[in-house]
Amino acid sequence: MKQTRFNIYIILFSVIIMSSCKKENPPAEPSLKLRTSHKINVQEASGLALYKDGFLTVSDSLGKIYLLDSTGIVTDSLAYEGDDLEGVTVSTANSGIFVIEENTDEVVSLDSTGLETGRFKVDYARQFAKHGIEGITMNTENGHLFVVSEKWPSILFEISLDGQVIETHNLSFAQDYSSIFYEPINKNLWILSDESKSLTKCTLAGNPIKTYKTGIDKGEGVVVDILNAKVYIVTDAESSLYTFTF
Repeated sequence: MKQTRFNIYIILFSVIIMSSCKKENPPAEPSLKLRTSHKINVQEASGLALYKDGFLTVSDSLGKIYLLDSTGIVTDSLAYEGDDLEGVTVSTANSGIFVIEENTDEVVSLDSTGLETGRFKVDYARQFAKHGIEGITMNTENGHLFVVSEKWPSILFEISLDGQVIETHNLSFAQDYSSIFYEPINKNLWILSDESKSLTKCTLAGNPIKTYKTGIDKGEGVVVDILNAKVYIVTDAESSLYTFTF
């Protein structure tokens, strides 16, 4: 009888302890705060880079590179005509421009007018014809390029300007990876996901630090203004330029 009572006490004590030690839910990912949105006259806009007083973006369907002002108005286009353009970035050293040709997994270098000056292929075990390299940005400290493949597999590449792969890192924090931006003040990468509708601050090795929800469909290009806590995103589906704060 005493043993039975002892067992009951033990069970009750265990229930009390377990109920008082319930796991807390992980904190929800914060959302970016939408400030403005502007329609842009670019079909299937993809990729975004700071350029002069505005931005560069590319048209996936037309294979053209466009200059935008801060409100998304197209002010000019460059000479280059490609096939399945995706990402774009600019060298602060000489205003050279780099774009991605997703079909061939090539990085193409251009001068400031859009004339081709070279290209190289990013070799990796691509599994599906539809999903290739998608985003590109430049590390302004050392002149290396960071390139990200969309998915299957999802890889962050650090590449020299002559096409030599310096490092690779597998990514797994989002469903896909559509754009990338190097932020020089804190030396972080910001990686955009179309399918996860998220923007993630990462280390230079692609390790996530903090994720924000964007709440928009088909985010395909991103620029982060860390001094003013602003984020600019272009979308493929709606052909729009969004301004957020965080």
